[in-house]
Amino acid sequence: MRQRSAAIIALFVLAATAVFGQQPPVFTPFGALPVLDNYLEALRRQAGIPGMSAAVVREGVVIWEKGYGYQNTASRIPATPDTPYLVGDLSGTLATVMLLGCYERRQLYLNDPIRKYGAELPEANVTVEQVLSHTMPGAATL
Repeated sequence: MRQRSAAIIALFVLAATAVFGQQPPVFTPFGALPVLDNYLEALRRQAGIPGMSAAVVREGVVIWEKGYGYQNTASRIPATPDTPYLVGDLSGTLATVMLLGCYERRQLYLNDPIRKYGAELPEANVTVEQVLSHTMPGAATL
């Protein structure tokens, strides 16, 4: 399970690197995509990951996607780019990393009310920082 989680984190880090300002390499039919494809399959096998999916997005358009292994190993159903995966408790961590990337690029401000970004909470003036740090007014403390 840890190996699967590590692979998922690695894919999100690669995606976040492209999203947060670094220019992706130029992809040609014989360029980086075949290298990425071979690497992901080798990683999947080495880590014992039963199935995973990957996509490369450039300027909001999916330019490459592929499923690896199986979405159901018992019935040997192949993984596809659209296969849903359980990520457990990683969702909050990944969302926080992406939000802090927005903060670094000055697209989001931690002291702004969360409602400015479309979230509605019972406390009207809860800030982004309070939500991320779990220090909202009225929150139970231990």
